[in-house]
Amino acid sequence: MSFSRGSFQKRKKPKNTNETESSRFCLLNENVFPGLIFKKNINNTQSTLTVLKNRPNIILSEKNIIILDYSEVIDEDDINQLHATFSTLIPQQSTFTINNARYVQDEFSIDITIDGNYEFLNFMNNNLIVAKSSSNIGNFDKMKWKGQFFIKTPQIEITNKFFSSKKIDKLTNLIYKPNFNNWGIMAGDKLNFIGTKYNDENDAMVIYINDDMTEITLSEIIRNESTIGLPIKIQHLRQCSTIKSDVIYETQEPIKIENTKK
Repeated sequence: MSFSRGSFQKRKKPKNTNETESSRFCLLNENVFPGLIFKKNINNTQSTLTVLKNRPNIILSEKNIIILDYSEVIDEDDINQLHATFSTLIPQQSTFTINNARYVQDEFSIDITIDGNYEFLNFMNNNLIVAKSSSNIGNFDKMKWKGQFFIKTPQIEITNKFFSSKKIDKLTNLIYKPNFNNWGIMAGDKLNFIGTKYNDENDAMVIYINDDMTEITLSEIIRNESTIGLPIKIQHLRQCSTIKSDVIYETQEPIKIENTKK
C-alpha cells in the first residue's frame, strides 16, 4: 500500500455552517513516513555558547549598564536560544560573557568592543537582556546602538550547562526519503497524522522547522511515540485564504510499504 503526495485540494465547505474563508484549511501535501519520532515536553537545551544569527540593538542605560534588545528578531531559533539561555539565570548572581561584539559607526566616530564579562540583571519580554559590564564601557550613557553596525554577530556564553523552563514538542523524521524538503512548510501551517497510536487527527500547528527540514517544532503533541517502521501518513494543511493561486509545489515520489499492519 502506498500514499502519494496529493495535489492542491480544497475541502468542501459544509452546507448550513458559519465557517468563514479565513478559518478553512486546504490540503497542500501528503505522504507516508516510516521513520517518525514524536517528542512531548522536551527540555529546550542549548550549548553554553550561542550560535545567534541576528545582531541586537544596544541601549546604554546608565554607567556600564546595557540592554541587549532583540525585540526586532523573528528568527525562531534565535528566540529559543535566548529563552533557553536567560530564562533560568538568577539576577545579580548569574554572569555571562559577550563575544564578537565590535561596534563601528563612523558617523559618530564610534569604534569600540564590548566583549567581556557581564552580571545578569533581568530578562524581560523574552527579548530584552539587562546586564552590567564588569569593565568600563565608556562615556556613552543614554545612547542606542543599531545592530547593523556590529562587525560580527555578538555571541553569548555562560559558565554552566542550562535547561530552559520552556518545554517544547517536536516531530523528527529519521529517514532521507520521503522528506519535507519540497513541502514549503511554514510557521502557522498544520500537520495531521494518520496511523499513529496516540497522535492521530491532532492538527498540530507548526511553530518552527529546522534548516535541514528533519525536525519540526509543533504547538502540541499528544504523547511521546516512536513510529519507526510504521506507515504514518502526514497531511500538510494551510489556511486557504493565505494561499496564492500561482503557488506550485514540486512533486515527491511516494514510498511503497508492503505491510501496513501495526
